[in-house]
Amino acid sequence: MLKSALDCYGLKEIVGAVHNPQIIGWAEGLANWIGDLYRRKGDEVPWCGLFIGHLAKAAGKPMPQNPLSALAWADWGDIVAFRGHSGEIHGQAMLGDVLVFTRKGGGHVGLYVGEDEKAFHVLGGNQGNAVNITRIVKSKFHSAHRRYNNKPNNVRPIFVDAKGPLAESLS
Repeated sequence: MLKSALDCYGLKEIVGAVHNPQIIGWAEGLANWIGDLYRRKGDEVPWCGLFIGHLAKAAGKPMPQNPLSALAWADWGDIVAFRGHSGEIHGQAMLGDVLVFTRKGGGHVGLYVGEDEKAFHVLGGNQGNAVNITRIVKSKFHSAHRRYNNKPNNVRPIFVDAKGPLAESLS
């Protein structure tokens, strides 16, 4: 999934009446109802879950019943890390894991590519209307999930310097 996500790096939503045909194509490839929704409303429908769903399907992995819901990904694969009741993180996210975050009114989902003391570095879709890597504060973290057909040898935690803007609110 991570390799496919990197192939999409830099892809952007088109704001306005015209929409990115690649994003619409992902929707059409997942399910009829999802394709219908994106054909009607365009790429301005939140698409972080759509992006992860597209990657999972391309990798031959199952998806949650509603892959558009970021929080639905919290039931996907094996849970390998989660936020406890008092805010501490139990377990360890690693390269390529699906990360789920909470925000007011919903959630966000993307792939782990690293972390620093304050934030996870997340490769995801619909991050500033694009596929990119964004630093998301750990206080928004909900859980990390892993599902491999063949686990690569390079799956490990990636610790990096804290560089770049910090996303404290997810939209």
